[in-house]
Amino acid sequence: MGRAPATAIYSTIQLAIYLAEDSTLTPAPPDTPDPPEAPAITASRQTLDKVKDILRRDLKLGGSFEITDDMPLVGSDLDLDSLDFLMVVTSVEKDHGYKIPNDQIGPEIFTSVATLANYLDPHLSD
Repeated sequence: MGRAPATAIYSTIQLAIYLAEDSTLTPAPPDTPDPPEAPAITASRQTLDKVKDILRRDLKLGGSFEITDDMPLVGSDLDLDSLDFLMVVTSVEKDHGYKIPNDQIGPEIFTSVATLANYLDPHLSD
């Protein structure tokens, strides 16, 4: 597929900065209320497994690294940075033929494994 367009790189970097600055993604002090519940997982098991496989491969985590369905992409053991987000976006396009539109790259999709899988589920066919 070649190189990622500059707009995709810029959108990915903006996303990483936003997620890094989002206080809802960092652990709260003990005296603050719990954050809102995670969104329901609507993605198929197959799509969840594809997302986990992409993360394990691109982040070089190894096949035995445990990734839970609701694991945050930032502020957890994964803790993706802007280059990691770009690799994931590029892998989805390269491996599955679906290009995530630049205007869709944002925290609604890239909050957790589940939110990414929920978004990709209707778009991935293989």
